[in-house]
Amino acid sequence: METYVADPRNTRRAGGVSSPLPAVLSLFLPTTSPLTGGMVLRVRPRQPAELLVPNPFGAGILVADACKLDDLGFVPTAFDRVLIRQIIALREPAPADVRKSFFSVASTGFAGRETQVMARLAIETTEVRKATLRRDIRALTKEVGVSLEWAEWLASRLLFLGVHSESCRRGDGGAAFTSPVPARLRIVKEALELLPQRRHALERAGLNTDRVVKVATEAFGRIEALYAMCAGLLAQPKSLLRIPAETRTIDQELATLDGWIRFALLLREIPAAPAAGFMLAEFFSLAHVLTHHEKAAAGPSVLGNAMKPSQAHWPAEVDQALYFAERNERLSRTLLLCDARED
Repeated sequence: METYVADPRNTRRAGGVSSPLPAVLSLFLPTTSPLTGGMVLRVRPRQPAELLVPNPFGAGILVADACKLDDLGFVPTAFDRVLIRQIIALREPAPADVRKSFFSVASTGFAGRETQVMARLAIETTEVRKATLRRDIRALTKEVGVSLEWAEWLASRLLFLGVHSESCRRGDGGAAFTSPVPARLRIVKEALELLPQRRHALERAGLNTDRVVKVATEAFGRIEALYAMCAGLLAQPKSLLRIPAETRTIDQELATLDGWIRFALLLREIPAAPAAGFMLAEFFSLAHVLTHHEKAAAGPSVLGNAMKPSQAHWPAEVDQALYFAERNERLSRTLLLCDARED
């Protein structure tokens, strides 16, 4: 196991379409373990998958063999063990594979009955949305001579982003994602509005939030730009005939999208958090693992030296492991809700 305080930018193939995507891809895993932060799976062609986990013993990131879950310094939940094993069994896992495995494992009841019901609904709704999106995108792109391959590429990315099929039928570009606003985009916009208020609450407790707020704001900006780019493709589907290089790296952003959605959802948790210092540590840990570079030589991360607060600052009357596990399951249900309803 290694400990780094730097980050990986990733690249790989977009399914079916020959586009130069990263040779390395970091996939956020919507885990439920009682862990401050979250887990990322780093996959590379012909190499064993690695887990990136916030160091439970201090600062930095642990880089561990994804097959050796007992070496992480904490006990992963049954949900996480099954999820990770399903994903690393795939030859070249992509963001859509993580989403599919998340739904599948949640639907078996590993994260509780309420999550199970939500996951089954998400599976059903996604299948309906997929069929409708594929039909509407094919109709939209066929008129301008876009190949079926690129039409499928666009439909699959819009599906992952939770875009409503009505946007595709209108094909009105910039206004396409305003009514209805996709659930994840709505959460990001809410987070950008909440950030100043939540930052003030943490700083009142004597905590410095500058670095993590800067990184999160940039990430939320990239997500908004991603939705805007897809809206532009709907407005001018002919642009798929000469798709610019930047759109070919879309899987890079999709791979960590739900990680930043978790970050955004955590902002809602601040008022009820048992300890402000642990909440800020959570933000640092999650942002760090989502932006972690592959080699420490790439330069120190602005988030890498943030230390976790002393256990003495955690209220004795609150079971810490139980709090994080229940909170993470609640975040998973909210994430499932983004796909469980067509709005």
